[in-house]
Amino acid sequence: MKIKEIFATRIQEKIEPVVKVGDMDNDSKIANELGSYVITPSIERFLDRFFDHYTDTFYQNTDEIGVWIAGYFGSGKSYLAKIIALLAENRIVDSISAVERFATRIDNNSPYGPGLSRHLSTLKNVNTDIYAFNINTLADSIHSHLAKLLLSYYYHTKGYSSNIIYAHVIERELDKRGKITELHQTIEEISGESWEDIRTNPTFYRKSFYEAACKIAPEAFTQIEDVEAALKTAVEGQAINVQTLVEILLEDLQTQEERLGKRTRIMFVLDEMGQWIGDNGDKIYQ
Repeated sequence: MKIKEIFATRIQEKIEPVVKVGDMDNDSKIANELGSYVITPSIERFLDRFFDHYTDTFYQNTDEIGVWIAGYFGSGKSYLAKIIALLAENRIVDSISAVERFATRIDNNSPYGPGLSRHLSTLKNVNTDIYAFNINTLADSIHSHLAKLLLSYYYHTKGYSSNIIYAHVIERELDKRGKITELHQTIEEISGESWEDIRTNPTFYRKSFYEAACKIAPEAFTQIEDVEAALKTAVEGQAINVQTLVEILLEDLQTQEERLGKRTRIMFVLDEMGQWIGDNGDKIYQ
């Protein structure tokens, strides 16, 4: 017998020294991470407990919507968080769902195996959108409160500009009217620049932004001053807060559920939260 034959996984596979929660673009890498994850009895218990609570939300309301993963440096917190995200999303990786890939690793003879398998089997009945990232990598993460950071990242995934006020006041409203692509194309035409260049520094192109908004939505903005007034009102009213975040997410969830005809959930997976909070525990509640 060779040493490699006593292991459940292929030990000749390359093992990444660091697993990044937000690294979700490489299917081959993700398939390897799912297939190589070692499910200890403790991990099986943690996963069973998590998905027991998570799948309960499919059928009843709850205010228990947050989970904190704690552990020493290098203990695998990010890896576990990424596995949870991939399973909850039940992402298709190289034509095979994450749950299918992971199910073969579960020990159904353990106390938690059958329950975990049962919970995972229900995930296909719900559409879960995952937003996973290292919170310290976001722009202005040191000085911004949590709700603003989450909303800013959420808007970024939708292709909106990096200016959260522009995104909130102009882009989101036009997106709801089905005009977001037209808005971005019009800004490109007026400015002569690509949207990818504009969205990283929208304030520099604000004149083009305002003109495009007036052109695309004259019923809301008859002149540039109307756009400026709407933005000023949003800033003065401190529109970006926890209540705003929740209202936007719930509204989008309802819209998506109606479109898909199935339950929908949003899951934020935030890596390095402890480092972001530092000595200021109030940051997470602001």
